[in-house]
Amino acid sequence: MRHNSSTWRRLLAALLGAGALTLLCWGLGWLCSPAYAQYQGPALVAQEIRYLAPAAGEVQLVWGLDGWQPLLAELRPGQTWIEQGVMHSPMERQGQTFVASVRGTPGATLDYGFRILAKHDGARIEPLWDGSMHYRATVTAERVITVTSTAQLDDALPLPSSVELGMYVLAALGLLVVSLLVIARSPALTYGGPLIARGSAARDGLFLAVIVALSLSLYVTRLGFYSDDWAFLAAFAQAPDRSLPGLFRANYSAHTLMRPAQIFYFALLYWLFGANPLGYHLVNSAVLVLCALLFYLTLRELGLPRQLCVAVPLVYALLPNYSTDRFWFAAFQAGLSMALYFLSLYADLRTLRAGPRARWLWKLLALLSLFVSGLAYEVALPLFLFNTLLVWYLGRPSAQASRPGVELPTRLLLAASSLLVLVAVLTFKGTTVARLDHERGFVERTTAIVGHAFALNPHNYDRGLNFRQALATNYGEHVVNLPVHAWHILWREPGTATLVVAASIGLLGFVYLAWIGRCSTRQLLPASQYELLRPAAWGLLLFVLGYAIFFTNTQVQFSATGIGNRTAIAAAVGVALSVVASVDWLSTLACPRAWAARLFAALLSLFCVAGFLVNNSLAGFWIEAYRQQQNVLAAISTRFPALPAGSTLLLDGVCPYAGPAIVFESHWDLAGRLQMHYHNPTLRADVVTPSMQVADDAVKTTIYNLEMSYPYNKLFIYRYGVDAVYPVGDAQAARRYFELYNPDYSSGCSRGKPGFGVPIF
Repeated sequence: MRHNSSTWRRLLAALLGAGALTLLCWGLGWLCSPAYAQYQGPALVAQEIRYLAPAAGEVQLVWGLDGWQPLLAELRPGQTWIEQGVMHSPMERQGQTFVASVRGTPGATLDYGFRILAKHDGARIEPLWDGSMHYRATVTAERVITVTSTAQLDDALPLPSSVELGMYVLAALGLLVVSLLVIARSPALTYGGPLIARGSAARDGLFLAVIVALSLSLYVTRLGFYSDDWAFLAAFAQAPDRSLPGLFRANYSAHTLMRPAQIFYFALLYWLFGANPLGYHLVNSAVLVLCALLFYLTLRELGLPRQLCVAVPLVYALLPNYSTDRFWFAAFQAGLSMALYFLSLYADLRTLRAGPRARWLWKLLALLSLFVSGLAYEVALPLFLFNTLLVWYLGRPSAQASRPGVELPTRLLLAASSLLVLVAVLTFKGTTVARLDHERGFVERTTAIVGHAFALNPHNYDRGLNFRQALATNYGEHVVNLPVHAWHILWREPGTATLVVAASIGLLGFVYLAWIGRCSTRQLLPASQYELLRPAAWGLLLFVLGYAIFFTNTQVQFSATGIGNRTAIAAAVGVALSVVASVDWLSTLACPRAWAARLFAALLSLFCVAGFLVNNSLAGFWIEAYRQQQNVLAAISTRFPALPAGSTLLLDGVCPYAGPAIVFESHWDLAGRLQMHYHNPTLRADVVTPSMQVADDAVKTTIYNLEMSYPYNKLFIYRYGVDAVYPVGDAQAARRYFELYNPDYSSGCSRGKPGFGVPIF
């Protein structure tokens, strides 16, 4: 009894410690947040906003001050509420105009936009966003701001019915039940063998590090910055406080509020390397190597066969499914988040064989890794729930013969502490996310997202969760068609260095995998074909969990080669496991047991070589895009030794994309680059693309449903290639220019698509 009482006291103290850790992390996040600025006193002045939208029936004003920051509750206008970290106010309908009155401090920046919830006839629609993150005005003495709607309500989609939602949910539950039955029929979740010896594990880790480093070696030193990178860098460069906290505050706003770890990571990289891209990409390469090593340690801790422990991380590290995370600074938080995910799972597994004192140190490391991973990126969050269930199962005394079981109270506390921190992270995310273009009520949002996720023929797919697109992209393009893409690359004479590295990866991979397969005393996977379904089923389950976070929003694109594939980094864990299981199944069927390991090594090495060739080929487009950026900037700086404050430069004659890579495509990348070069935050800039419109009052561009408007005041068109400048003082001059030089606004470029670029296969 005395022993049990002491155990319960320790467990209670640990639970209180986990709660205190969660509260401390919440408090630190709150203190770092600039979202709730203190606007006090009688200095606030009224700003009336009038929104002309004849086709709309219900509109909300979404607004904030100095980076979408909300006012204190007592200073907000009546009926104003906070939704996902941003103020929302209802607009009163007056004929065809919607009116709202807000208040702000003179001189502050008023950020605003409009959510249209219904048509003129009252029909509810998927909320449409009219505006952009840079749509703003300066607060002055009592004034009226008039805006004309640009939303196309004719294209607005009606909300799916609740009956359709129910059918989709039942179909999803059916698929889940089938998967769980296949998994549950297996005798155990792992093979339960002894851990790989430390010396062997060290050699395996060295092999993985060498292969991953080789796969990055030809391009990592030649990459640069792209798209969102320039917006982040411009904010850092213009920060009045260059200390690490000051750099953090420079980019931490309502639009990044849900990812404080990402912004801190970016601020740290800028603090270390400034505007030199090499340091950023070397750090990211180290993170990718670390992902492979931590993945290996996790599989080793599960007691899996050595050949499997090496093969799965090797395939994962070379998959092109998430290629953008290798090249694009703005996506580097994805690799960091996954490294912390693997570290958290490894630490959780270590708690099962650690002593009573060391157990809670490992658990603390697991919780901290979970917390930071979630605050850096979201795609791994559903996998943390899987971690909790896995550790709970493996902690049972009967689950693993190779390790002692864990007492029920301890297992309860281990699981409860993980769930507590996970719920805290999810709550923080849910209350701070600011994806304004797709906000809606819970039922409306869920109905639309679930319906789209299981649609078999998504019409003109652009974004949003859809498992048919996910399977076609991840398994179709990057598994089934991967050898075809690699062959096309080889046919185009890739160069001596590429061939040498590809041969090195293939030879090293085959020799090492065949060697450890021969040395292993255990068969790689069970011989029964039914048992071979188990790792494949786990792979598919992890693949689904890797995309499960997008049941809450529509911010996902399934692109084989464009920047939209950055979100596939978590789902690729399941793809890697599925590939290895499938290759082993084919090897077992095709060869006697004595030769199966060699065939397995050969097929997997060829697959890794194909992955390297595709990744290296894609890197060539990003290198070319950065070279074109530098040429454009050199031409602009030569033609414009200085630009007038408050001026707008429209860049014409430049293709926005080099294949899937981004040259300049938007108002945030070109403007950010010019603001850094000229040290002038008042400059505005954009790129001429087929989405441009010449209106009577301004030139307008649209990207990702965000519209920018450039009045005919200090507006210049710079035509790259002929080094010519055309001042544009009115709509007639703008139309005359485009009729003469670029009538379809394409500049003769292949038609690209934001998030996808120009497809290359």
